[in-house]
Amino acid sequence: MTMFEKEIKLLVMAALRDNPDTCTQPIRVQVRGRNVMLSGVVGSENTVLEAIITVESVSEFLNVYSRLLVREVETTPAHQVAAVAAV
Repeated sequence: MTMFEKEIKLLVMAALRDNPDTCTQPIRVQVRGRNVMLSGVVGSENTVLEAIITVESVSEFLNVYSRLLVREVETTPAHQVAAVAAV
């Protein structure tokens, strides 16, 4: 990793830490030249958008790519909830 890439990574990670929507999310950052790749599993689609916008705010010359996935919310079907409530 070049000094430029290290510097960009530090700036991107600081920006993600400073954003209340992304600071608690396990987002990994990889930098190759001007390309920034975000990966990990986050809580919502909004968090994905916030992460991308946050990285783009670091420099308009960065190419931001996201492999962020949204964590599925575990839901219980209504008929199972009704069966448990009836017991």
